[in-house]
Parts: sequence; structure tokens; C-alpha cells
Amino acid sequence: VYVEIPFTQTVVWGRGGNGLVYFGMVEQERPHADEPGKHGIDGHKPVRFLHVVMGLSEKTATGKFETAEQAAKREAGEEAGADQAIIGVEVYEFGHNPSPSFTSTWGGVVAVEVDLMKLKKPIPDPEEPINGIFFIEAGKLIEMIAKGQSDTGAYSGVSTSNSALMIHFAHHPEHFPQ
Repeated sequence: VYVEIPFTQTVVWGRGGNGLVYFGMVEQERPHADEPGKHGIDGHKPVRFLHVVMGLSEKTATGKFETAEQAAKREAGEEAGADQAIIGVEVYEFGHNPSPSFTSTWGGVVAVEVDLMKLKKPIPDPEEPINGIFFIEAGKLIEMIAKGQSDTGAYSGVSTSNSALMIHFAHHPEHFPQ
């Protein structure tokens, strides 16, 4: 039987002092990924992507995997420095399936609202080549997704990330920039 480890896409968001919504986006290298237009060409530098906080569920002391909510809180703390900044958590009932053609497991999608003023500097996992976390205003983030890259050149077309953001906007249309 084929089984995949449960995973969660976490939409970490908060309101700035200006009242606008900001999303925590991770910039991370994915050495195994090809650059657009260079499929199968080896010898390139690791490709950088901009995506929501994400991670695999870990096993708990009981031997069972974390729930989507538990994984989201842990990952928000690890990748966004939100340990002491969480205001609220919203688990979206169905999550998403990144691509039923090659992924059998449905992933959790969870929104974690944070107090942007209480965020701490994240302590990166040495196993993950994370370049940083950036809290990006919703309108600017949509522009980056449309352009295909962030201002630092990281690719913004990560389908699972964009799916999680779309699910969040469907539940919170007031967060979509006007």
C-alpha cells in the first residue's frame, strides 16, 4: 500500500499598522527543480521559490501524525517566528489535493493569523535551505504571482502555495486586494 506523510500548507497572515493584510511567504531553494524553459538541464544553481509556510506532519508521542492544526502552528513558529504571535487558527475543512495525477494525499490548508509586531526571528532548520520569510502586502503578493517572480527573483508559481492562498481568499474575500 502506498502512503504519503500528511502535509499542511499554512497561510500565515496579519494586519499591518496601516490596516492592510500581509502574508508570510517563505523564500526557499529547491535544488532538484528545473528553471522555467530549462527542463532537464543539469548544472544550474538551486532554483528559489516563494511560497506559503509548509511542512510535513511529524509523529507525536502517541505514534500518530500531528493534525493539520498542530502542524500549522509548529511550522508557523519554525518558519515565520510566530511562536508567541498567534492570534487565531482556522482549519479549512477539505484542504486541497495539489495534483491528483501524482499526489494521492489531500493536504491540510490552515490559516494562522499573527500579530506582526510580536514575530520573532525564525530559527531555520539546517535541513531546509530557507533564505528567509517575507511578510508581503496582499496586493504586492498578487502582483508577484502574476509576474511569476518576486522582487528577489524567486519564482512565485508554486501551485500548492497558490492553491492555499486561493482557498484562503475564498473564505476571506475581504483579504483580497481591491
